[in-house]
Amino acid sequence: MNNIILDNINPVEYLVTPLTPYFICNHFISTEIHNHPDNKYVGMNLELKSNDLIKNKNYDDIKNFEIIQIQVDLFDFFYNEILPIIVKNNIKVVIITSQWYLPQIQRNNKLMCSNKIIILACPKNLSQFEFSH
Repeated sequence: MNNIILDNINPVEYLVTPLTPYFICNHFISTEIHNHPDNKYVGMNLELKSNDLIKNKNYDDIKNFEIIQIQVDLFDFFYNEILPIIVKNNIKVVIITSQWYLPQIQRNNKLMCSNKIIILACPKNLSQFEFSH
């Protein structure tokens, strides 16, 4: 790693990965960052300051304009369990979806993206989302 010459590479390609959102979010929904036999594990111990919503179950702690990182495999959990709470509380959020392992999102999420509570959605694969606002 000490021999990398940045003049010869695109730093974004190496700095922005499916793990990057975990470091910039306020909350995350993920199993892939926990080393558990039942999970696909990224193989790295991440030191995160953000809130693990699955572990802590403190969905009411989400505040206006906070960023939520959603592991793609757990999108339905967010949609069914957490989104109704933030809608009820009239909280506006930014969501980022990513995932270390394939497959990624394979469906149209127009319904989620048309929700006025979601002020910005940043999916890993933008071509698979349909934005209505």
